Amino acid sequence: MSREWDKENMKTLSVNMKKELAVQFKKYAEENGTTVGALLRGFIESTVSGKPAPVPPPPEGGKGGYWFLIGYDIEDKLKHETAFYNPSHMTPTQMLDYILHDYFRVAEHFRRKDK
Repeated sequence: MSREWDKENMKTLSVNMKKELAVQFKKYAEENGTTVGALLRGFIESTVSGKPAPVPPPPEGGKGGYWFLIGYDIEDKLKHETAFYNPSHMTPTQMLDYILHDYFRVAEHFRRKDK
């Protein structure tokens, strides 16, 4: 019965990639308490729906700072910026901190102007 239902309602997708990358991705999934399938399914669902993926709880033992999830489209743009326009060799997290710091500096400037 469930095989029939799966055949009528489900579709399997696959991707070919270098073994090293596949092993790294599987390790990433395991370290974050999830599976490759769940990560891919979340990416596909959020991409198609245009809504961000649900935010999982912060990792255990996280130290300081804030843990957050950004949309896949923003993450891709941030990685592109980090790869191609990054003379200081910042990590994506460092670059996002820099961008947000600048944003809040500008926002504060305009808030003071409005008073």
